[in-house]
Amino acid sequence: MERTPLLNCPIVEATIDLNCEFVVPSEAVVGILYQVLTSQGHKDIKIKTLPLVNLPEDIRKNDSNLKYSPTHQIICEQGTVSVGSNILSFGCVLPYPGWEKFKNFFIDIYEKSNSKELLKSNPTVSLRYLNFFAINIFERLNLEISLHGEKFSEARSVFKTEVIKGENVFETLQITGGVHLTNKQLNINSNGSLIDIRVRNNSYDKSKLSNCLDTLHNIEEVSFFGLLKEDLIKELEG
Repeated sequence: MERTPLLNCPIVEATIDLNCEFVVPSEAVVGILYQVLTSQGHKDIKIKTLPLVNLPEDIRKNDSNLKYSPTHQIICEQGTVSVGSNILSFGCVLPYPGWEKFKNFFIDIYEKSNSKELLKSNPTVSLRYLNFFAINIFERLNLEISLHGEKFSEARSVFKTEVIKGENVFETLQITGGVHLTNKQLNINSNGSLIDIRVRNNSYDKSKLSNCLDTLHNIEEVSFFGLLKEDLIKELEG
């Protein structure tokens, strides 16, 4: 069941990532995606070269911290498409437009670019949401962390865990306190906390990618709302 959109939506970043290998050079993938966006009528399309492109490809591929980082980014009015040697990533424009619009932005480009033919094998697909709260979030969660028998809720803390959610499906949760976030799009310039949730599927049927994404989204949504205390949810609902 689709939830009513939050009036005070905390999402500051949302991405759909495919960790993959291409059958053609990633620079060619950038060109193909640019043509697709143009044919779909997107306006103000820009291609941005990212600093990582200056590193040799062999170094990028053999460094686990760089392997899945993009070298190019295409920007349009609906979102961004980032490409690297082993990554195809889609981000939405802010404020968050809702799941169906975000997913359709990805699916339309993915299908029209024949991305299934561009990939050597089934990629790992993941959905990530980054949420910001201008409070000490540890005090407003259905989560208790104990240290030497005492409840731990220190604002400047990081909590991270990974949970198995099904066959080949994993969820990574990270909660970070004591951060400062500046975001001009959302008019944010404040101290607070982050809830970072990424759900990934390591093996799925490429012909059922839309269903796979819906499953990942449902897992993320249940985890997110399950984390928050009811009074905080009501504040977000407005």
